[in-house]
Amino acid sequence: ANAGEPAVRLIGRKCTAKERKAAIAEARACIGIPWRHMGRQGLPWGHDVGLDCIGLVMRAVVAAGRPVGERA
Repeated sequence: ANAGEPAVRLIGRKCTAKERKAAIAEARACIGIPWRHMGRQGLPWGHDVGLDCIGLVMRAVVAAGRPVGERA
């Protein structure tokens, strides 16, 4: 990352500034959501209350406009 720029990269092509801002804003918006194993609050699959570490990342990826999926 450039000096002063967060090192954020989703799988695939490099993030645009707009994608990076959206992903970071979404992650920050999740502050205060309780932790729950397999928590996917705000996503169309998994437990609809709480988030786990991957649920948080998935929300940020979706907010950046990137495709995301989860294997059962």
